[in-house]
Amino acid sequence: MLKKIILPVVLLIFTQQDFYGMEENNNEGRGKDQSEIWGSINNWVNRDESNAKKYPKLWLLWAIVDNIPFQYGGSKIWKHGEAYHGLSNGIGFFPSFLNFGWVKIGFVDAHINVINLILDYFKNFIQLKYEKQTDILQFLLLPIFANLVFNIHIFSVKILNCIKIKLVAPLTLIYVADGMARSMIGAKEGEKKGTAWYITYNTDCQISWLYALLSPRIEINIAGIIDFKEK
Repeated sequence: MLKKIILPVVLLIFTQQDFYGMEENNNEGRGKDQSEIWGSINNWVNRDESNAKKYPKLWLLWAIVDNIPFQYGGSKIWKHGEAYHGLSNGIGFFPSFLNFGWVKIGFVDAHINVINLILDYFKNFIQLKYEKQTDILQFLLLPIFANLVFNIHIFSVKILNCIKIKLVAPLTLIYVADGMARSMIGAKEGEKKGTAWYITYNTDCQISWLYALLSPRIEINIAGIIDFKEK
């Protein structure tokens, strides 16, 4: 009985050693191919390393999606503010004395948008695969942190309950100031730095001070548009 077990095990070990040796050689070429594939995908999604400006090739799509979030859901409205849920989940404060009927002016609006969060997880996943990182905490927490940080705005203007224009995100200003300081250091070292008019947390693009100051988000409320048409 023991001989029947030992012989197949020995044969299996020797055959697998030869197999692993072949696999190691094959993986060298395969790893290179996979690296090139992930690098190509990353250039489309996050940034183009061959471009001095480091724009992602899908920069126009991200510029639209990142700056014009959609909302479809409900909200709890009280005298001086609202808490809303759905595609966008957050809270905003609208003092009653700044309520002019079809226009409301508010302060401190913070939200996390589900669509943007999913896209950020996608972009983050591609970047981690390209850089061969396996930091699960970074993958799970960075998109949530980035969405929350860059979507806290000081001012907001709500029009007909259909469109909300949010302006001035202070934490974005801090991020941009840090990035521009780094770019100045890099420029002194001979590095080429690009400029874009929008930003997401992982595009590695520097942006203009005008955009940084305004940090605009134009939120379109689908349910509000439907209700307005029915009226």
